[in-house]
Amino acid sequence: MSSEQEIENYLTKLRALINNNAKIILSSRSKNMFFCEKNNIDYERIKQILLNLDTNDFCKVLNNKGINGEEKLYLFAPSIILKNGSTSQMYIKINMIVEKNVIVLISFHKSKYELKTLFNSEVDNKC
Repeated sequence: MSSEQEIENYLTKLRALINNNAKIILSSRSKNMFFCEKNNIDYERIKQILLNLDTNDFCKVLNNKGINGEEKLYLFAPSIILKNGSTSQMYIKINMIVEKNVIVLISFHKSKYELKTLFNSEVDNKC
């Protein structure tokens, strides 16, 4: 299990990459593309959503066998305000590749169901 400090350190690295113009790659999954197009979410809005992530948005770390071997994917579930003014919980799965100055967004869309975040005791839902 991840500690709150470990996730804060992860987010500090993520913010540093973004602020140093890391390449952000949005996986071309149809769910991601449809969500971004429908809600007018462009590259700058994606950056802002990522920069605003905090430990209360964190769900869990998933192990993945990727093209570069073992990867750790970090799952976050922030609530954002959509273009129609409604609030929606997102499902954001991130693969941060520090050595290559790349952030890959495997998943970046509205959550299908409410997700439980690890450090936010006010939220009573499932992850």
